[in-house]
Amino acid sequence: MHAILAIDQGTHASRALLFDPDGNVIASAHQAITLTRKNHDIVEQNANEILDSVHRVIEEVLAMTELPVDSAALATQRSTLVAWNYKTGMPLAPAISWQDRRCASELNTLRHHESRIRHITGLPLSPHYLAGKIHWLLKHNQDVMDALQNDTLCVGPLASFLCFHLVEGQPFVVDHSNAARSLLFDLRKLDWDPELSDLFNIPLSILPRCHPTLYEYGQLIKHAIPLRCLCGDQNAAIHANGIPATDVALINIGSGAFVLQAQDTQVPHHPRLLAGIARSSKSTIHYLLEGTINGAGSALDALVEIQPDLNYQKGLPGWLDSIKNPPVYLNGFGGLGSPWWIEQFTSRFIPETADMAQQAVAVVESIVFILMHNLKQMDYASINSIQISGGLSSIDALCQRISDLSGLPVSRANDIESTARGAAWLSTYQLKPWHQERPLRKFEPRHNPALLQRYRQFTHELLDTLGTSVSWYTQDIKQDDTENPTPRIVAHRGFRKAYPENTLTAILAAIDAGADCIEFDIQFSKDHVPMLFHDETLERTTGEGGFIFDYSCEMLQTMQAIEQSRFSDTYHNIPIPTLDDVMDIMPRYSHIKFFVEVKRHSLEHFDTEKLLSRLLRDLHAHIDQCVLISFEKDFLEFVRKQSDMAIGWVLRHYDEHHHSQARTLQPEYLICNHTKLQQDQLLWDGPWQWMLYEINTLPLATQYVNRGVRYISTADVAALNAGFFPDITQIGQDHSNEAI
Repeated sequence: MHAILAIDQGTHASRALLFDPDGNVIASAHQAITLTRKNHDIVEQNANEILDSVHRVIEEVLAMTELPVDSAALATQRSTLVAWNYKTGMPLAPAISWQDRRCASELNTLRHHESRIRHITGLPLSPHYLAGKIHWLLKHNQDVMDALQNDTLCVGPLASFLCFHLVEGQPFVVDHSNAARSLLFDLRKLDWDPELSDLFNIPLSILPRCHPTLYEYGQLIKHAIPLRCLCGDQNAAIHANGIPATDVALINIGSGAFVLQAQDTQVPHHPRLLAGIARSSKSTIHYLLEGTINGAGSALDALVEIQPDLNYQKGLPGWLDSIKNPPVYLNGFGGLGSPWWIEQFTSRFIPETADMAQQAVAVVESIVFILMHNLKQMDYASINSIQISGGLSSIDALCQRISDLSGLPVSRANDIESTARGAAWLSTYQLKPWHQERPLRKFEPRHNPALLQRYRQFTHELLDTLGTSVSWYTQDIKQDDTENPTPRIVAHRGFRKAYPENTLTAILAAIDAGADCIEFDIQFSKDHVPMLFHDETLERTTGEGGFIFDYSCEMLQTMQAIEQSRFSDTYHNIPIPTLDDVMDIMPRYSHIKFFVEVKRHSLEHFDTEKLLSRLLRDLHAHIDQCVLISFEKDFLEFVRKQSDMAIGWVLRHYDEHHHSQARTLQPEYLICNHTKLQQDQLLWDGPWQWMLYEINTLPLATQYVNRGVRYISTADVAALNAGFFPDITQIGQDHSNEAI
């Protein structure tokens, strides 16, 4: 048996681990290193201290085994810059940390080139990357300027400096994944770009040679172990379980937090996220899409600097469980990263508090909130699960919050050494993951309205603070709602054609059939509980006598909502759901919009104000996902006065009187039965979106889509979705016996 050496050089420590051929850890060594934060902009490390720590952990871990070691991998913190003398190997300046922002003001002179820079590199113009730091050293550090003059200057990411000193022959090299964080690297040509070199006034001669992440870099000095993988830490981490799946988001939380989604062999384009390289060899290259948060563990460390006796590593698990109403933290520590890219931002707690435990909880939740904004910038509908790693991922309550807010299951391996594991796996050039048993801790999404409310407050406060600098954000939302020419298929009372209406069975089947939106009806029980039900009487849906208002919620849920008159004996044991039942599944389907119609019968039978108070309280946690709709204009006006929730007015007639009232009400949606419109009659223009219902054939739907109707409400979501989107094949799954 042989072993694999993985070297993980991180912000606060250097690690070396030995893995067996099945991916099990044989031995490990750890050495802490110093990070010097002179202020919010200047963050440095001692390059020699880092190098010494790496030498030390290699020696220690190799002394722990007699097994032959046949390959090595080196993963490093990205965008940390070192300048050194080619002849002596000595650093010419402190290593400038990836967190350092000293060059921010000088980069502003290049803002008019930003779109071109992003096109070539996949990166925004940010001081966190290498080019601005190199440019700063060439202007402000005399030793660096002298070395350039004497033709002895080497500059590169930390990976290059370490490789220079660890590998025989002192190669001056860098791998594609580290080079891709420089603002100087062409993602398509896989080499330094002369245009960008000229733009930043950085000679190409001082930069290392670019090689694939999987490459024979040479043998480690004194140990004759071939270094076969050189890469960035996040690029290694996403390979901890082998080749990453494109339907999985990978979150790694350490000093910074990162969310990554593997792509194919084409460079991804995104105006707000980073394009990078997952892995490369001489013959292939695979890309990734990445969101980045500067203030994760580093923001918590800053709290310790204020109060040195704060032990957040020990206290956080208990605080996250016990503190129920923490403040909201606008987290711009080290500058706001993706998707906003704001270099100067003053962090603050809302409301202000001196309680350090509450501050620590608020910082953790801010990480979750920003991660969520990044996830939504990705192809969110294609993401089926999240894998999480990194030091802070060991906190169960953090993982659970990510699951609750995203509506996605979160998996965490029983070890947090994902960077070392991924680097070791890459160095073996395997195509299949290791087959070792590593128990996973899984977190399933739960209904967490308080967390969702704080997320919405965070978003509102942040966007309000940033103002017009994030106008793109609201424009993207508006474009998503108004300019996409493809129709939104609304399942009218769920998949009503094939399943009993207004049931969880019908709703889940509609989602499986590809519905974009779900419409359902609300009536109230005798004890004021909102139930999913259309009629005033129970006969058609349940076969029981009487009115729905005559029964308590408990009694109604003993009845079967199986519509025997339509489906005979096809369905059994399908209860009348409550609104709470539907809200429990909403986080799992955050891409679905829910239209909630309050029926006239309930409004006439009960006091409107009491009904509305109950509804708004229940729906508040889902205010961005739900729309209250009704035929009753007075009810919608009352909603307008009491809530920011979107409303939709269902028209009884399509005439000038209703048009005039619509202009007064200004609903977000106007909803009408298509039979009330004359052939080729113009749709009223206004600030609303149109939804037409009882459209159950593709030709009729196509006719109205071509006339500008965005929302098509139907009883047969499968037929319309298959017509508009023929590639969709997963339709109409059987949910009749699914337990909720």
